[in-house]
Amino acid sequence: MAQYYAESIIPRASYTSSVYVANKYAETNKVAFPLDKITSFSKKEMDRLISEAKKQLAIEETEKISPTSLRINKIIFASSEDERKMYVDMRVEENSVGKSPENLNAMLLQRDFDREVNLLLNDLEWFSMQCRYKVADEKLIYQSLHQVFLSEVQMLYRCICAHNINGEDKYYTNLIWLFNIWKKRLLKYRKKNDRARKKAQKQVVSATRKAEQAGETTHHGKSV
Repeated sequence: MAQYYAESIIPRASYTSSVYVANKYAETNKVAFPLDKITSFSKKEMDRLISEAKKQLAIEETEKISPTSLRINKIIFASSEDERKMYVDMRVEENSVGKSPENLNAMLLQRDFDREVNLLLNDLEWFSMQCRYKVADEKLIYQSLHQVFLSEVQMLYRCICAHNINGEDKYYTNLIWLFNIWKKRLLKYRKKNDRARKKAQKQVVSATRKAEQAGETTHHGKSV
């Protein structure tokens, strides 16, 4: 399963992640949709988190992807030189209307990106299903893949919620299941480490104070 993830999911995720980073959604989504707050992946949950996020950062109701960034990333992640040349020669318009060749190109790029996102979600859902029904051992895979998996799902949070408008016929249930399992495990590990770090800091402070007090006692003893 790790090999499948590396060969089938990571290449597609690299392209979509790069687009989100270029459009400044990657970091915004991490702030607006923190790991410990996303659970149900419903539109209701998303709307609540967006409302809360607006108190501290400018966040748009919908993600607007720049056609230029799509074109540049298609050049970067092209699978062949012919494909790369096609996108190098392509011209696009930003925020234009009408049926000019440039605007049609922008529409095609957006459709292609949407298709890549859907394929990525389907890949992640299939991968999660293998883990959920014990075709693959999720505990064994966790250590090597949990960070990239959680990051990708967090990045795609809005896309998943957009499919889950109501509580019926929920989409990506296996993906959501694995996300919550791995998220809880990671947060538990972080909490444990945080407690250990704070305990170590207190011990250092205590030892430092004792050393200082011992030094003061020795100094006063010599003075006497």
